[in-house]
Amino acid sequence: KRQDELRTLDTKLVEVLPGLEQAEARLTEATKQLAAEKKKLAGFAGELGKAAFAGLRAGELPDHPLFNDRKELQSRVESLQRQKAELVAGENAGMMEKAKVQAQQLKLTGQIKIEELKVGSLDRALGTALLTSKEKPPVQCGQSEEVLKAIADQRKLVAAAKETVEQAEQAVAGRKSAAAEMLGRSTVNNADSLKSELKETRKEHRQNEKGITSIRSSVVATGLETESLREEPIA
Repeated sequence: KRQDELRTLDTKLVEVLPGLEQAEARLTEATKQLAAEKKKLAGFAGELGKAAFAGLRAGELPDHPLFNDRKELQSRVESLQRQKAELVAGENAGMMEKAKVQAQQLKLTGQIKIEELKVGSLDRALGTALLTSKEKPPVQCGQSEEVLKAIADQRKLVAAAKETVEQAEQAVAGRKSAAAEMLGRSTVNNADSLKSELKETRKEHRQNEKGITSIRSSVVATGLETESLREEPIA
């Protein structure tokens, strides 16, 4: 009876596994595609931040607290640049004074470069904030027109990828529900768990078959021995 149960379970598992595996594979691929499209969208953040800040400086966009960090950085850079520009040795300056001015200029040049290295990260942070802000501050201007169009197109691709993921999730849920019904269970986990179960089912079936074969062989051997004793002549 146990062997019959194992054979029936094997048949059912073999029937439900391919569909569930395929549905899960499509979901995995759809999820990867969605992540890729989101990454592309996030990639526009730096360009948007740069364009929006340029629009702000050109007077095309109104000020907003989201610009504060970028404005502070720009202020520091410009302050250092002014300090450097003001460092000029007088006409009658001696060698020592000229060397001192040159050393100060080199120091300020290094400080300016350090601050300028922060521009890219702050532009990305600003762009990300503008993309995700619930306040939706205005960003449409001549400076940002091109990148905003690219962002709008990319958002459509993200939306389409999300829809594909949702459809794939529904397909997986449907396959799981059908598998649970066929197997007489309330739920099933995933294809991997069913494959493991199929492996264990077949392992038990083989072990039982070996046991049955061993018992049969033992019974036959016992029967032959008994028959041999019966046929043996009495001395």
